Amino acid sequence: MQEAAYGESDPRVAPALHNLVLVVHNSGRYAEAEQIYRRILSIRDRAQGADDRELNWALDGVACMLNAQNKTQEAI
Repeated sequence: MQEAAYGESDPRVAPALHNLVLVVHNSGRYAEAEQIYRRILSIRDRAQGADDRELNWALDGVACMLNAQNKTQEAI
C-alpha cells in the first residue's frame, strides 16, 4: 500500500519492508529476504547516507542471508 502511495524507493516504504523482511527471513526464505534487505539498504542509503543505523541493520541482514545460502565469500 505504501509503495502505491509514495513510490517504491521512498524512505517511507522502508518500515513496511522492514516488517516484511522479518516475516520472510523467519520463514526461511533466505533468497527472497536477501533481496528485500538489499532494497532497504538502497532506500536507506539514498535517504540518509552512511550514518543511518537502519543502513547498518540492512547490511547485516544481507550478510546473514548470504551466509544462510552458503554464499559466505559474498557475505565477507
